[in-house]
This record gives sequence, C-alpha cells and structure tokens, in this order.
Amino acid sequence: MYLPKTAVYTALNTIPNVEVLQGSQKTIVEVPAITFFVSDNNAELDLGNEIASQNVQVTVDIWAENSSAADSLLSQAETKMRGLGYRLSYMADIPDPENICHVTTRYDGIQTTN
Repeated sequence: MYLPKTAVYTALNTIPNVEVLQGSQKTIVEVPAITFFVSDNNAELDLGNEIASQNVQVTVDIWAENSSAADSLLSQAETKMRGLGYRLSYMADIPDPENICHVTTRYDGIQTTN
C-alpha cells in the first residue's frame, strides 16, 4: 500500500522559507506556511484481491502575507507535487478576514503497485 504523507511532506518541505505542516487542523503560527492532508486514498484491487493501484488526492493549502507571495508558493508547490506524479485538479482563493492570502488546491494522482 502506498502511503503518500511522507513523500508529500518531504517534497513540500524543500521549498525554502516556508513552514510545512501535515494535517488540516494544525494551527499556523506564522506565514508563509503550507498545510496539507490526504483527502482521498482509495484502492483498486486486482483479481487476486491485491492492491493494483490507488487513486490519491492531496489537499494543499497555501498561506501567505500577500497575493504575489502566495502565487510564488503555489508555483513551487505545483512543481513539487508534479514531481511526485500528481496533477493540479483544483485551485481557489479563499477569502480570509485576517487579511492573510489563502489558496486551497487539490492534487490527484494514481499510484500503481509493481
């Protein structure tokens, strides 16, 4: 079984000058920050009842002090996620009353078992 959390954390954590936190309920201490969680991970079984592949979705949220900083982090995160075999399938700006720029994204990927 493919467990994506470690690979995603390791890849996103290589982005300089940003705090990366796993989990949707983490409290952000300072921006810029990236939070993520695995929002779906369903397995496709073969005829022998073994995992043949997994459809994985990872939700990545970007938190920054302004729009240009958020765009830069989004670009870097997208490159890292694509390097892991994920594709950006959704992106939206989220209004934030604290004037923190918040972008939510979803990445989809299929992991196969060899």
